[in-house]
Amino acid sequence: MSGSEFVEFDWSEGLDLEQRLQRRSDDRSVKGMFYTQIVDAAADRGVDLGTPKFSAFRDYSMHDWLRLMARAADEVFPEMAPAAAVRELARPTYPRFRESLLGRVIFTVTEFDSALRLASKAYRRVGPARCTVTEHEPGRAVLQLREVWEFPAWQAGIYIGGFEAFGLTGHVRHRPVSLCDLDLELSWTVP
Repeated sequence: MSGSEFVEFDWSEGLDLEQRLQRRSDDRSVKGMFYTQIVDAAADRGVDLGTPKFSAFRDYSMHDWLRLMARAADEVFPEMAPAAAVRELARPTYPRFRESLLGRVIFTVTEFDSALRLASKAYRRVGPARCTVTEHEPGRAVLQLREVWEFPAWQAGIYIGGFEAFGLTGHVRHRPVSLCDLDLELSWTVP
């Protein structure tokens, strides 16, 4: 699966849900804020996913979250391929996290570059995934994401939403390493 070059995301792809569930047999946890984000996106488009209420920083099943994400992709954005739908579900992640109590503590910044420097801290606070910024220069950064069991499109959507939150035009490419590890190349126009 590993390649040396960054490639464009194929937004017409399906989701590898069953493969992820089988490979991640010990059911890790996901914070409730991510469940709520999906439920809210559905409600905004008139779709009731019939889920209970979730507490933002309580831990919930990752398996159930992946299933909910795949279902929401189909039901909330039926006009899109699943990967594109997951990207759209993820776009509000950065602005929503920034508005949370923990997000306000971590992200007291006004520039995208500064937010990137804090990305690894944010990942550590909300789950088992790890993020390391390995390259960072004006208009470009490379992130190593490890133990990230969400669909790659979710991670891309987070950073696309981050660009938008800072009023930037940006682009995300990826380099798959394994089923749960990938590198992202972010590029954006420097104001």
